[in-house]
Amino acid sequence: MNATRERQQRLKDKVDARVAAAQDERGIVMVFTGNGKGKTTAAFGTATRAVRPWQKSRRDPVYQGDLA
Repeated sequence: MNATRERQQRLKDKVDARVAAAQDERGIVMVFTGNGKGKTTAAFGTATRAVRPWQKSRRDPVYQGDLA
């Protein structure tokens, strides 16, 4: 059991070092798809929660129907 704990700690140390060295600040793109209702509600709810002084939010057009 101790060997497993040591191995996991070494792995965690490597991941923590990579996170600390990361300089890029990236955004997140969320796409809500699927049949049924709730996609627009989920998107607006997420955008509402994201609107804080340090965060940006953008709404792009919603295309519905057959795009083919």
